[in-house]
Amino acid sequence: MFTVRFDWLQGKLFVPTVADLSKFLNDLADLANDQWGLTGRSFSCGQLFRQGFKSVCGFVGGFNTREDGVEGIIQIQGRLLVAVDQLAAIQSLSQSGIKFTRCDIALDDYDKRVTFDEVRHLGVTGHYRLLDTFKYVESCLIKGATPAPTCYFGNSDKIIRFYDAEFVHGIAANRWELQLRGLNAQYVINEYLVAQSCLAAFVVGAIDFGYFANSSFDSFKRALWWESLIREFHGEPIKIPSDRLKPDIFRSANWIREQGGVVLAVLKLGLQDEFEQWMREVCLDGQSRFRNYHREQVNFLRSGKYETKNLYLGG
Repeated sequence: MFTVRFDWLQGKLFVPTVADLSKFLNDLADLANDQWGLTGRSFSCGQLFRQGFKSVCGFVGGFNTREDGVEGIIQIQGRLLVAVDQLAAIQSLSQSGIKFTRCDIALDDYDKRVTFDEVRHLGVTGHYRLLDTFKYVESCLIKGATPAPTCYFGNSDKIIRFYDAEFVHGIAANRWELQLRGLNAQYVINEYLVAQSCLAAFVVGAIDFGYFANSSFDSFKRALWWESLIREFHGEPIKIPSDRLKPDIFRSANWIREQGGVVLAVLKLGLQDEFEQWMREVCLDGQSRFRNYHREQVNFLRSGKYETKNLYLGG
C-alpha cells in the first residue's frame, strides 16, 4: 500500500497592487482555515524580497513593490497541503497566475518493499538509470540527535530522495520524494491539472532500478520490488521530457575531433612514443569518473548498433 501527494510547492507571481497580493494570500489561507501576516523581515530565495510574510499552518514568502506592480514568491509546505483538497488548491493557484518553480511529490510506501541498505547499495554500485548521480547523506534534524540517512539520486532540476519517513515524519513508511525545479515543475503541474495524471507515475518515471544482464544495451532488467510498486498504481511511468540537448556520444566525439584535434596532433608528434602512455592515462582517469550514461554508451558501442559515418570516419 502507498499514498502519494504534493509535499512542497513554490511559485512566483506578479500582481498590480499589494491589495491584490493580500487577496491572493487570504484566499489561500481560507482553503486551510489558516492565517497569515507580515514578518517585518526580508525573505530570500535566490532573490531578496524586502517584505516577508508567513502563515500559521505552512506557507511563507516575500514580495517587492515596483513601479509597475508587485512581484512575489511563495513556498507552500507539506503540513498545509495535507489539510486541503490539493487539486482544488492548485487549480486556484494556477488561475491566480502563479508560475510554479518547484514542486515535491512524496510517495510513502507502507509495505517497505525494499530496505534502506539495499537502495544505498544500488546507488553505490550504479544499478539504476534515468538519473546520473548518487549521494548518501546523514543529517541531524535536531542538534545532538541521531543523524537521519538519506539517499539522493540526480541533481539540480530533478532529484529523488529516499529515506525512512518514520524516522523523519513519524509515518511508518519508506518515502520516495521527487523534487522538481523550473520547467520540470511547471510541466508536472500542467499534466496534473489537464490530464489528472497520477502523481505516482511521475515518481516511478523519474528513476528505474535494476541490473544489466549482460553487456547488451537492451539487457536492463527491472528490480522486482520496483516493478511491484509500478504495478500497484495500475499505470505507466511518466518520464518528464527535457528541453535540454540530450547527451550524444557521437556529438561529443566529433567535438573532440573539431576542437581538440590540433592539440592532439601536436601532442602525438611532440611526445612521439610517450603519447600512447599519456593517452592511456587520460582514458583511465576518464573511466574513473563514469556515470550511468557513459556505461550505457560503452554497451551501445560494443553492440555495433550504430553507423560508422556518425563518427566522420574515412570522410
